[in-house]
Amino acid sequence: MTTLTASSLFGFTVERIGDEDRLRRKLNRILERIQKEARLCVLYPAQLVDLQFDTIINEANNSLQEISKKLVFSDARLQHSFSIVNQVLNNDSQRNRIDPEHTLDLLVPCILGITEQIIVFVRSVRFEIEAQNINRLSISESICLLSQIENQLSDIFSKTQKLHEIVRISDAMVEPPKAVCGIPELDALNA
Repeated sequence: MTTLTASSLFGFTVERIGDEDRLRRKLNRILERIQKEARLCVLYPAQLVDLQFDTIINEANNSLQEISKKLVFSDARLQHSFSIVNQVLNNDSQRNRIDPEHTLDLLVPCILGITEQIIVFVRSVRFEIEAQNINRLSISESICLLSQIENQLSDIFSKTQKLHEIVRISDAMVEPPKAVCGIPELDALNA
């Protein structure tokens, strides 16, 4: 299987990194907006809070729900990647390498890094909002959505790590032995 085929089948492409980066930027804008409004909530008169604050937070919550739906799609795509890897491993009689050019070794750390940054940011915003103790239904919904998104991202992070590990182990098992190194014990293993 060529690297291009494998990486496109697995969903680990440069476009996916771009998608995750766009998702991160959108989420950052939404979370910054929620943070700003939560900080200013204390300064607003009660009538203005009822009108303006809840409207802005509800719009942000709608955007968070859209992001959550996109994460469900990403998770489904990742599950599809698992099935493809398992299919390749089960049907490959020649035991070829899944990722011969180590493309996943380059792309997966980028995806994991971006995902980890998003998780940390979502968690910090959620903690900050919780610490402000604002008793509004819209803020409670925001906290629930942020917790849900954090859990979805953590799940995607661990599944991506596991998939990468499976591919690396499979490829390592079919790697040809190293050349003679001069240490008798190691040379005996490669014989």
